Amino acid sequence: MAAFCICFFHRRAHCAGCSTIQAEDRRSAQQQSEGAGAVQNDAAMGEALRKQRIQQEAQEAKRQQAAQKAYRAQEADAAKAR
Repeated sequence: MAAFCICFFHRRAHCAGCSTIQAEDRRSAQQQSEGAGAVQNDAAMGEALRKQRIQQEAQEAKRQQAAQKAYRAQEADAAKAR
């Protein structure tokens, strides 16, 4: 049986003056292993999605910069024609 701190973020370490609850993991070893595997899979998927989002944001930033550069070139050409 483990004691858990019930304060902010449900820390496992006890805080000064913190109330604790006693908890027991009643899952079998197989269920605990499956749960740990699911957590690892979720973490890997989250990391892959984060990398994909960063890549997409970088591509969008490049598109915006190219569009701004083209717009400025058009504006410069229009100013010269006047």
